[in-house]
Order: sequence, then structure tokens, then C-alpha cells
Amino acid sequence: MGSTRERGGGRCIMATLVVAIALVAASAGSAFASSAEVASATSTPDWTHGSFAGSFTWDTCNGEHPCYWLPIATAQSNLEPCSGEDALYNSPTVRGVWNGGAQTANGTLPFNVSNTLILQGVFGQHLCLYAVYKSWFVEPLCVSQYEVIRQFDEENHLPPPKKSLAESCPPEEHTEFQTLASKLFSVDTPAPPVPPTAPEVNLPKAVAPPTPAEIGAQLTPSGKAAKIGALVKAGGFSEPFTALEAGTVTISWFQVPAGAKVSAKAKAKPALVATGKRTFAGSGSGAVKIRLTSAGKSLLKHAKQIKLTAQGRFTPDGAPTVSSLRVFTLRH
Repeated sequence: MGSTRERGGGRCIMATLVVAIALVAASAGSAFASSAEVASATSTPDWTHGSFAGSFTWDTCNGEHPCYWLPIATAQSNLEPCSGEDALYNSPTVRGVWNGGAQTANGTLPFNVSNTLILQGVFGQHLCLYAVYKSWFVEPLCVSQYEVIRQFDEENHLPPPKKSLAESCPPEEHTEFQTLASKLFSVDTPAPPVPPTAPEVNLPKAVAPPTPAEIGAQLTPSGKAAKIGALVKAGGFSEPFTALEAGTVTISWFQVPAGAKVSAKAKAKPALVATGKRTFAGSGSGAVKIRLTSAGKSLLKHAKQIKLTAQGRFTPDGAPTVSSLRVFTLRH
């Protein structure tokens, strides 16, 4: 009888996991519902310049998460199929010809570009429209692990998990690429005059905002300057940070007592030990000077070892803030 219950329990767990993973997959797969249209796309007879018009319509933002999408157009050889990841890269067969900048709300964005450089002298090209956007979904592995533990506790009459499924498996942010539309360039006759010395326009590469993982990897202090004695003597720490685009980064260290969280809504408040910020005019690297607070100095003077939580917040110009947390230990 005991083995029968075990087999039955195993089947129950597996059935629960299949349903949970199917729900997560269905939620992630149904997130995208936007579109784009190419109204016209024409090329000069020598296939060096093109003109095109159309629009992007975005209705994916639902208010549950920060809204971010970046519309992009490329000129590509018609032997090169439109592929979402081509949106951010130039190559001999792919050239970025337009982007609409970071968008933070649903809506329709028209475009109308005249006489711009396309692939030089490549006969037969098409215009590809892409969207680079942020999506959030729960990892199926986290759901499956949670359900196994919950089912085990239930069958063995143990207290249920302290955290709900939503608390244990919060949605994670991902950068996605989507091909929305394409159209072959037709040849304009007669061709408009093209100045023989027209300079090439080097369009900037579209840069997706950093992910929480990319920020979190830069939050933990290290080296001799990260020892407690050196921190107290210097009054703080210079944390190297690399920004992928223009924006402001803020790094703060907290001592988080039991029951507290690094959150504005938490009842039990953590103690701010140190904080600092730096603004980057563009992509590049620099040091963020994190200065000890008076409470932080007093705390570290009497500590041989202390566990702290680093919070990093990066706000790109014109885009939502991305944040991350890392736990680390300071020692003498």
C-alpha cells in the first residue's frame, strides 16, 4: 500500500508540474500582439539610396511591468531573411537605416524617410521592420521546484511554504527581438540626383537597456580597498562600473536585519551604510564613489565581519530604471 501511495503521489506531482509549466509557457507566448506596416519602399537605380514610409503599432504594454520598446528598420539583401537579432547589428548584408528611439507607452509611431543610404550597390534589397522590447515571465524551473516542495509538504503534513508562488518565482526581465514586417524595394525611375561626394551617415547602434544581471555583476566590492579597516579609513569605496548607454547609476549598501527588505514598502527598515551615484554622458566605464554614512562608519568600526546587501539602480536617459540586489560580506 505504501508503494502505491508513493507512485500515486509522484503522478500527482508530475501532473501539477505539467499544468504549471503549461500555464507559464502560455502566459509568455501570448505576450506579443503588436504589428508594423510598410506603405512604400523605393530605391535609386544604382541601389545606393532608398526612401520608405510606414508605421509601427504597439499594444503590448499592460501596466503590470515597465513599458519599453524600440522600433528599428534595416535594409537587407533579399537573399538575407529578416531575422530579429539583425536589428542591432550592421554587416555586409544588413544596414540599419532608421530607429524611432526608446518608447515607453503603447501607440502608433509613423515614419517617412527620404533618400537615405542603404546597402551600397547591392542589387535586390528589402526593408525589414523589427521591435526590440522587454518582456517578463516566470521561469518554468522555478515553478516546478516550488510545486515539488509544496506537494511534498502537503503529503507529509508539514507546514506550507512561507512564501506564495508569486513571491518565490517573480517574473524575470528579458530582452526580445521580433520581426514585424518586410517589403522589397522597388526601383525609382527616374532616379533623383545623388551628390557624388555625399558623406555616409553612420547611424548609431540601437542599445537595449542593461539587464538586472548585468547591473548585479558590478555591485560586489573587492580588493584591499574593500576591507573594513580600509573602508573606515578612506570613508568609502570606489566601485568600478561600466554603462552601456547614457544614464545615472546609484549604488547603496544596506545592513538588512531579520524581517527587513530593501524596499520602500517594507515595515522593518534596513540601515543605510553607504551610498553613491554617477552620471554617464554615454557608454563607458568609471568609478562610482560610495561614501559611508555616519551610521555606516559607526557600524563598521565595531565589526570584524558584516553581511551587507548592495542595491544598484541604473536609469537610462528616457527609459525606465533597472535595479538589482547582491548580498556580500565585508571582513577585516
